Amino acid sequence: MGLYAVQVGQQSAGQLDRGERSTPSVILYTAEGIGIQGAGVVGTPLDPAVSKFHMRYSGLRLLLKTPDRYLLLPTHWQRGHDPVIVVADTDDIRIDVTTDYTTTA
Repeated sequence: MGLYAVQVGQQSAGQLDRGERSTPSVILYTAEGIGIQGAGVVGTPLDPAVSKFHMRYSGLRLLLKTPDRYLLLPTHWQRGHDPVIVVADTDDIRIDVTTDYTTTA
């Protein structure tokens, strides 16, 4: 099973690197700023009097959702340059997934 997971992961990474894999856009809301950076990522402070979420991060793509984490990419992610962002799925975040599926390359 482990070898299969490695093979699937390598295939997915190759597709992503070649721009063949489409990923949905997401907007991440956080209770506290978490300093996300990357090509195309924009962090916008929100009014704490209006919502428990104080930061809004746009310019992100959903790579993968596990039972307890989200793996996100900057919109203009480049292998070896930009990070994969890992965000724990807690009550201190909200993820809005949009229907904008575009190729990440």
